[in-house]
Amino acid sequence: MTARRIGARGLLRVATAVLTTAAATLTVAVTPAPADALAGGCASIIHRGRFQGTEEQVVGVTKAARWGFGAEIDASLTADTAPTLVGTHDARMTRISGGASDALVSDLTLAEIRDLPYVYGTRVESTWSLIKAARDSKSNVMVTMNSYFADRDRWDNGGFQKLWQLTTHLKMEKHVYFGGYGAELAFHKAFPEALTFHRTLGKDAAIANAMRVRGADLVALDPKHFTKQRVRRLQAAGITVATRQLAGWAQWRKAHDVGIRVFQTNQGGQVNAWCKRLRH
Repeated sequence: MTARRIGARGLLRVATAVLTTAAATLTVAVTPAPADALAGGCASIIHRGRFQGTEEQVVGVTKAARWGFGAEIDASLTADTAPTLVGTHDARMTRISGGASDALVSDLTLAEIRDLPYVYGTRVESTWSLIKAARDSKSNVMVTMNSYFADRDRWDNGGFQKLWQLTTHLKMEKHVYFGGYGAELAFHKAFPEALTFHRTLGKDAAIANAMRVRGADLVALDPKHFTKQRVRRLQAAGITVATRQLAGWAQWRKAHDVGIRVFQTNQGGQVNAWCKRLRH
């Protein structure tokens, strides 16, 4: 798979960005977007691989590739003895089972989870199958590692290793970004060679400097942090700049105006079509 990255103007070109700090040199590589995203100068990260009412399904990750960047998915640990990771966002099964169970995902085995109804697709998918779908569709994927502080011991003692093994087995090291509250920095320390992402919060400060310390390769900015200066500083450091989850033209316009060209959204087609119109 050819390694490429998203440039400061949002055009997707072959590049390798090298970030030199006092301690290390970091090389970042990102997969190319399809031609329709190139034409519009924008790319979309599809939230939870959503597709026609589903979420975290193989078809959603595959279809997300058309919008230029790929999909964001989840990784949650099950109760299986061997570390097992599933693509579920919620800590409990309540919403995704249609109320059939209130059990914690971490208290159920994969078999028990799949015995429950699933209202957002065919079944709860393994994180492995979703990363494989990204590989097969030649796209990137952001993996949000859930419930790190609640299940820290199992993440630190097998969960992280299992996720990294899946990624390297699929040869997706340069196309999978790892993050999640608390998990992002811990995963970076465990596997410094891995790509990581960070979602800023409204209270975050000195973002560019913080990202150098964290080693983040992709930063998803909160709308409160949409400034041209901040975006340019991050891009100059070799960091791909995206948005957090956005909905609506006003937020898309604000992000576009400060130089962001990677949008996390459920409306990838609408965003890319809108970007194309801005170019004409």
